[in-house]
Amino acid sequence: MRVLALLSASAVLAATVGGLLEGLFTHLGAGIGLWLCVSPGFLIGGGLLLAALTIAQRQRLADVGRFWASLAVCGWGLAGLVIWLRLGTVWAMRSVQDLGLVAPILSGWIVLGALGLLGLSLLLFARLRRSRAAPAIATVGVLALGATLWGPFRALTKDMPLAPLLALLAGVGVTVLIFKLLSRRRLPVWLIAAAVALPLFVGVWGVLQYARYAHVRQPVESRQTLSRWVGLQLGGLADADADGHSPIFGGGDCDDANPAIHPWAFDVPGNGVDEDCDGADLVLLPAPQPALERHHPLPPALDRRWNLLFVSVDTVRADHLSVYGYDRPTSPNLDALARAGLVFERAYTPANSTRLALPAMLSGRAVGDLEADLWGRNLVLRPGNQPLFERLRAAGWRTEATMPLQVRDGMWFGLGPGFDAYDGNPEATIHDVSVPALVKDVRARLDRLSQAAEPWAIWVHFVEPHEPYLAHAAHAFGSAPIDKYDAEIASVDSGLGQLVAHIKALGLADSTLIVYTADHGEEFDEHGRRFHGKQVYDESARVPWIIHVPGATSVRAPAPASLIDLPATLTNLMGVPPAPSHGGVSHVPLLSGGAPDWDRGVYLECAFDGFATRAQQRGWVRWPYKAIVDQRTGLEGLYNLEDDPLETQNLRLAEPDTWQRLAGELARESQRYRGNQLRQVLARGIVDAPPPGISGEPQPIATGLAWLGHKLDTIDFTGHSAPRLRIWLKAEGPKRARARLIMTVHDAHGGRVREQNSEPFLDMYPSDAWADGQVIEVTRLLRYSARYARPLKVELRLMAEGKTILGPVDAGRIR
Repeated sequence: MRVLALLSASAVLAATVGGLLEGLFTHLGAGIGLWLCVSPGFLIGGGLLLAALTIAQRQRLADVGRFWASLAVCGWGLAGLVIWLRLGTVWAMRSVQDLGLVAPILSGWIVLGALGLLGLSLLLFARLRRSRAAPAIATVGVLALGATLWGPFRALTKDMPLAPLLALLAGVGVTVLIFKLLSRRRLPVWLIAAAVALPLFVGVWGVLQYARYAHVRQPVESRQTLSRWVGLQLGGLADADADGHSPIFGGGDCDDANPAIHPWAFDVPGNGVDEDCDGADLVLLPAPQPALERHHPLPPALDRRWNLLFVSVDTVRADHLSVYGYDRPTSPNLDALARAGLVFERAYTPANSTRLALPAMLSGRAVGDLEADLWGRNLVLRPGNQPLFERLRAAGWRTEATMPLQVRDGMWFGLGPGFDAYDGNPEATIHDVSVPALVKDVRARLDRLSQAAEPWAIWVHFVEPHEPYLAHAAHAFGSAPIDKYDAEIASVDSGLGQLVAHIKALGLADSTLIVYTADHGEEFDEHGRRFHGKQVYDESARVPWIIHVPGATSVRAPAPASLIDLPATLTNLMGVPPAPSHGGVSHVPLLSGGAPDWDRGVYLECAFDGFATRAQQRGWVRWPYKAIVDQRTGLEGLYNLEDDPLETQNLRLAEPDTWQRLAGELARESQRYRGNQLRQVLARGIVDAPPPGISGEPQPIATGLAWLGHKLDTIDFTGHSAPRLRIWLKAEGPKRARARLIMTVHDAHGGRVREQNSEPFLDMYPSDAWADGQVIEVTRLLRYSARYARPLKVELRLMAEGKTILGPVDAGRIR
């Protein structure tokens, strides 16, 4: 009993130590309280570790060492175990017809593999009992074990904050250390009780403060720490209606008795109910009629029909280019181009994912203003966006594009009609060095187009800086991930230099605009995350944008700009007629000494699901401030980018008036974009009736729905095609359940290739919001690797409230 009491006290004190250390940077009371919530884990982990140490002490340490040496030598066996599991998975998926048996069979398969690995370890142990080489073998074995585990571990956790895991492990170790110190001294019981009672009291008070007050949560939630992870778990425990959002701990649920009301809920327009807890009912305003872009007069020396080389680079943050003051020579060729034309010091991407950013910037629209559909998780652009190259082609330019094949076919659909040639290069891949293949491709196009009578415009998209970061011998900055990232940027710059030299050799240097920009930046733990797509801090959202204009002076534009300004600026420069404006502005006046627009508001977002329906974070820049709202966690931030460019000081509480002004502007923009997207869903998802020739017989379904049929066909895009599945449902009666569509695809051998489970329109217009009598068309694109044996069989099911209400329905074959 005394051991248990001392171990419990040690766990509490270890949690207190961790909470104090973390609380120095966040909030002391909340830090201690949230760490104390995991003290039972310290108790259990510490107990197991003490038991293992006790067993090791009572046994012959040499034998214990030899056993672990033999086990470590089998580190390579873990790789074999992974292969064993893969073989078992493939066999089970192809051979077992009852999917409910797959999990038990695979569990037994894993147990067999693990027993085999253990048996091999025991055999080696028997061989090593009298061996003097045990220490050396142990060392080799530990290294083998680490090498085996490191790759899979980093693959699984590459975008996962490791600080909470490291804190848990450290807490277990400190618990054992404190236990050892306490057990060696006969401390009075009252002293130990007081040492435990005080942090418990402070911790309870801290958790209550954390639950009640935003100013306590703010510093905790702004860091990827153990406290933040515990806070999220506590929020889940407090979620009474099981909608995934808590009414406390910053969960943002404004009605925890109703699962249809939470921050990610569908807000039924005009019903007087704030379903998405943003403070107002969604109002669908009439679609505005945009005015034309405002084009400005050009200096006579710049007024010509320019050629255009448009270079977009994946995942480049502006502050890692030497042209923006970086201390490494990552962009010498770009630096040279920047000596004539426009350099935008603070350009922002409209969305920090490739799938959304490039269509948005080329169309001159924020994501919410795009004329687009979301079929499954595929962005499909509709006619009417008038992207840059489509406008150039209509005005007489020869337009061509080249990019890695996996980008062209895997990111979006519908950009192709703007190009005379819209090509994917199979030699350029995200997992290999792609610059040489793309440079060779563009050089060949330049050779051919230089002989043409009409002006030309080429778009090339490089993926080199995207993770995984590769080493480049010619640009060796180091071996750390950020060093390789810089090397990749320099590699693309080297390719850019080759293209510039070729343009000069062809005599086209004085007639060619060169544009360099990026779709988004990259994070390296500045705000607790890696890579991109989760946050809108500057390292992820601020990108380079340089327009090289031969014969122009060098102008550095200091005011915030958005990449949606790109089409208006370039068409103004190139003499193409204005198009309807969706917020983009032309920056041509800056070339003639015009004043920067410091009052411009810039909207940015990162989306959760491939569209802007459930953005994780939204941001609004109005110089010198940036406001950030995290819709998922309720985190709110206000940063002064002039005084605090690294965004470390949250001024949300220190400057309430500024926060209210910017937050209001951000909320209005968010509402407008959400309304635009919903308007499109309603306009295209609600139909009069299914088209003729669909498959399946109409049949009523319980829960207020009727199945009308389906159709599996192929839709053609420029240069490629994709299978398309459409289903039609009808709402019957005043009330219905929220249905989910389950689509399962099997290969020619009967093995399950993939199963997709989602609500129609990704929650934007769920079935329980459909009006009586409405006919709904739901569309998905289906894309699967060629390695699967064809034909692929597609099956459909509908589920509601955890039960299957229709199916399985054989939807057809993909050949």
